Amino acid sequence: MVDTGQPIYASSALLFVGTTDVYMFFATGSDLLASSAPGGTGTFKLYGLKDNTPGAGATTKFAVNLATVSNSGGLATGERPSTSPSVAGDIVFYTTTTETASTPCADFSANLYAMTYAGGAAYDANNNGKIDNNESTIAKTFAGRASAPFIVDQHLYTGTTGANGARVEAFGDPEDFNNGIGQVGVRILSWREIR
Repeated sequence: MVDTGQPIYASSALLFVGTTDVYMFFATGSDLLASSAPGGTGTFKLYGLKDNTPGAGATTKFAVNLATVSNSGGLATGERPSTSPSVAGDIVFYTTTTETASTPCADFSANLYAMTYAGGAAYDANNNGKIDNNESTIAKTFAGRASAPFIVDQHLYTGTTGANGARVEAFGDPEDFNNGIGQVGVRILSWREIR
């Protein structure tokens, strides 16, 4: 589909828009790979592709460059993806970890990126009441290394591990949930007896 020029270590996320448009999201690189290993340095990217089916190939909707990773005595400086992205509605979420070799005892920092499937910012980061063309796609920065973002009941969660321990960060309206009391359960849509 696309030659990324960098290794892909985590799974992708898919988004189906209507009945014909399929989008695929992934990132190159990994914050768990040693910077001294092959593929451990360079400029890693967050990708969004649109599948051109029934035609061939894919159209790159966005390729966001992260801060270039370099190796200094086995320590990394730069930004790398933490793991696979997650999709909620028409928004894709990525987490990254930024390390600095010159301050090896300092905590890492993690970024939560939130983008539309076309690559624009998903939220009003500068709080001016509208999403501008130059709006940042970084929705939040945390201390520590981030886990994969995951979506549950209109809320986004991500874990961080750093000098202050492990935390779970939650985003969403604390008063709004899909599953009210008594509505939790599994609905069986079909049944087949196996003998």
